[in-house]
Amino acid sequence: IISVALFFGVFFGINYPEIKRSEYVPTICQSLFATVSPRFCCDLDCSCNYAKPGLPECESLVSQSESLSTTACDQNSTLCPKSANCYNNCKIGHYKNCNSCKYVNHGNCKMNCVKCYDVKLNVMYNVNDQQQNSTYIQNFRSLNDANDFLNSHKPYNIFWCYYNPSSIIEVVLDRNFTTWKWVLFAFSAFPLFCWLIIL
Repeated sequence: IISVALFFGVFFGINYPEIKRSEYVPTICQSLFATVSPRFCCDLDCSCNYAKPGLPECESLVSQSESLSTTACDQNSTLCPKSANCYNNCKIGHYKNCNSCKYVNHGNCKMNCVKCYDVKLNVMYNVNDQQQNSTYIQNFRSLNDANDFLNSHKPYNIFWCYYNPSSIIEVVLDRNFTTWKWVLFAFSAFPLFCWLIIL
């Protein structure tokens, strides 16, 4: 039962959105303008060890830390996010941090945060001969990478993009699959596959 729940949780929570994205319709986008906004991005390094009692839940800790102001942090280091331990519930939390720890309800994780950069790219494209405007957002861990992206998508530049036929204001710049998500899917499917063979 746990294997089935993990399989469907991973598939519908992580893989299914990528499958749907592969159905997006190709079109030509024109860049209008773009902005770069710094913020904090936090990652979790998790183990299969049980977390100590009293630690905060990782989902909440990450959310709180990523909402902190980079400007305030630059002015006062006490307002920066701190590295901290937290507990991760693999039944409802960050599946990619669970590895083989699906039987550990409160796995121990360490959160680390760095400054990252959101590029908001305003684009124009055609949908059934009708002009449509939208905003595409991509995150970068390096300011240099963010600036390289900006230079490749200067105002009036044109490039391929893909819109969601069910929600035409949703646009992406690629439909590629993410390797780690499908590796995770394979690991979650393996116990279920073995169980079906045994039956």
